[in-house]
Amino acid sequence: MKGFERYPPILDLPGVADMLGLSIDEARRMSGEGWIPSTLVGERRLFRRDEVLDWFRTQQVPPAGLEPSS
Repeated sequence: MKGFERYPPILDLPGVADMLGLSIDEARRMSGEGWIPSTLVGERRLFRRDEVLDWFRTQQVPPAGLEPSS
């Protein structure tokens, strides 16, 4: 995906949140629940940029203006 090369190959939580357009709390929750691929190193959660982008490509995004059904 073009434009993501500006992010380093290994990201911390604020970096992955910025890359995905999420708040840090959302990124923390999603990675903690196993949605966003990450590795826990001690108490730090780290993300491989390419793994996160591969994961993102598989996600279904609803068309603009439509909310997912609950």
